[in-house]
Amino acid sequence: MKGVVIGVTGGVATGKSALAGLWRRAGAAYYSVDAAAHALYAPGTGVTAALAARFGPGILGPDGAVNRPRLADSALRDGPSLRALDVIVHPPLARAAAAALRRLAARHPAVVVEAGPLLFALGLDRLCDRVVLVRCARAERVRRLAASRAPGGVGTGRRLGVFGAAERRMERAARGRRNLTVVRTDVPAPRLASLAAGFWRRAGGR
Repeated sequence: MKGVVIGVTGGVATGKSALAGLWRRAGAAYYSVDAAAHALYAPGTGVTAALAARFGPGILGPDGAVNRPRLADSALRDGPSLRALDVIVHPPLARAAAAALRRLAARHPAVVVEAGPLLFALGLDRLCDRVVLVRCARAERVRRLAASRAPGGVGTGRRLGVFGAAERRMERAARGRRNLTVVRTDVPAPRLASLAAGFWRRAGGR
């Protein structure tokens, strides 16, 4: 029997991982698109070679793998750089994620896929029974980013600005979808846990 697949999408620092974590604790299998990109950034992959050619060998670590903070510093500087990153990474990432989701759904009664703002852009929404769009007040997102940003990295305001176009595309793609639920994470933790539990029951998680 095919398991129910729940897609989680939303902007940077909106609380997607916190929400997905509640469903993981409830028993869902979990797939992170961001974590999947790590495999593409390994030494010797075609993606790693293409990124080094576009952004320079300085994005590589001593082992030849992509250093993600360095890549972020280069790719998140402006819109054209981010689009170049998307062109290189998105096609192989979409293929890998789709294959993994099909395998997980065949083995588990419920699967949560966390895809940042890329769920629709990668076409993964077509594999989801339910989609959750996570939202959060900008002030809280800024606070979260400022707390997590490494010294010397891309500034919080610039990071939100560069991701703005992808987030607007995500919001447009979400409009009118019958299987979509909006969840706000800028609420007290007990309230978020209650919202997550209610959605879990309605989605058929068990």
